[in-house]
Amino acid sequence: MRRRRPGGNLTGFTGDPNPLEPKRFELLSELVPNTGVFGLLVGPVTDPTIRDVEEAARAKGVKLQIVKAGNESEIDAAFASLAELHVGALVVASDPFFTERRDQVVALAARYAVPASYHLRSFVTAGGLISYARPLKTGIAELGPMLAASSPAPSRPTCRSSNRPDSIW
Repeated sequence: MRRRRPGGNLTGFTGDPNPLEPKRFELLSELVPNTGVFGLLVGPVTDPTIRDVEEAARAKGVKLQIVKAGNESEIDAAFASLAELHVGALVVASDPFFTERRDQVVALAARYAVPASYHLRSFVTAGGLISYARPLKTGIAELGPMLAASSPAPSRPTCRSSNRPDSIW
């Protein structure tokens, strides 16, 4: 969350998924230990992730093939490319682009029989192999105090809260 303009409007919120990408790679490499070539599927906004996963692959002594996709046809092409490169397992980067195309990504991983690690549980419920992420509830719970600390108290209430908490999962 940005706090450069105190008193301004909050227009969005995002967590920092990048520290978890190497861990997802590590877990996947333990699930598929005889794989010498891993893939990393990155989208339009996941470039910072690349360096972290490259370092993790180098530490494991395995090759990392990076493929990018910015539209639906590029996702299809990326999986075809991964098959040609004989990638044995795939880390799908934390990117809203892939979240929006979850079913396509999971279906292609199954079609090409490539074990894949994802950033959200919803990929697993759609048929994916494994996900590893910070619990969404934790991030949401931390949002309130961050907002309170970064903005002045409103002169009148602007929203009403519900007394019925809903489960995120």
